[in-house]
Amino acid sequence: MNARVLLILLIISVLLAFSQRYRKVGVGLSVILVVLLLWFSIQPPPPAQLPTISSSSSSSAIPKPSAQLVTMQLDGAGAPWRLTGTVQNTSAQPIRSVTINIERWDCPTADAARETCVLLWQGTRVVHANVPADTSVKVNDSFYSHDPIARLQGVARDLLTITKAE
Repeated sequence: MNARVLLILLIISVLLAFSQRYRKVGVGLSVILVVLLLWFSIQPPPPAQLPTISSSSSSSAIPKPSAQLVTMQLDGAGAPWRLTGTVQNTSAQPIRSVTINIERWDCPTADAARETCVLLWQGTRVVHANVPADTSVKVNDSFYSHDPIARLQGVARDLLTITKAE
């Protein structure tokens, strides 16, 4: 039983104890629920079960699809963003969608080190693109940012990385 459920029942039984008609029922339930809560909190947690590893050679792991971004760029200032480029499937399985982590940095110059840059915006975007195995597909996606974006003081530098391909 869940401790939250016991606490809710305890609150209800205490409220019953305040009414004249159900005082004995409320007090009795409160005592029982307090004992259950104490038993629940003192009881040791069940031992963690380690996953069993099968040693049979017939079970083979299914390789996950992988992809990479080719000439992908981010344009705009958040209202809307425009993501254009190419997604290349580097696996033998088709890909339906790619999750891209996007970071927009404000750097003083185009060649400035990352330590001197300021992170303006970070977000993720799921791009739904059917990419057959070992092929590339062009992507032209636009989306809106719900967070306000600060204005650039220098040069925009974007970091686009794939976090998941399905």
